[in-house]
Amino acid sequence: MIGTGGGLLIYLLRRLLGAGPRGLEISSVGLRWREPQRAEVMVIRWEDLREVSVGLVKRARVLTLCDAEGTTYYRGQSQLASDPVTVAEIIIYFRDHAEQRYLLNDPMRALAAVGGRRTRSDPFPDEER
Repeated sequence: MIGTGGGLLIYLLRRLLGAGPRGLEISSVGLRWREPQRAEVMVIRWEDLREVSVGLVKRARVLTLCDAEGTTYYRGQSQLASDPVTVAEIIIYFRDHAEQRYLLNDPMRALAAVGGRRTRSDPFPDEER
């Protein structure tokens, strides 16, 4: 039988060594991330991405993604390793500009494309969930 300490160690090792991206990967195909609670890699293809928003969950900003099946996913700042508002702006830009998704193969060019069109205002209201 494995004690609490052993169970925690196994959980942490699975998170560190498990297959799949850390954080959120944005590619020309779509979005991909590892869902540690289910130990699986999640993928939303661009054509299946329905909604992108930022709101508050338990007083923390989270990125909310909704796919074609109506499934909603929440990704917090610690899971994204970046600011949810910035990540949302990048996702929305490439969702709306399919012809420029090839830029996602070069992260610096992709960020430059998005940065050239960013506004200083926050387009996402802070809503309690």
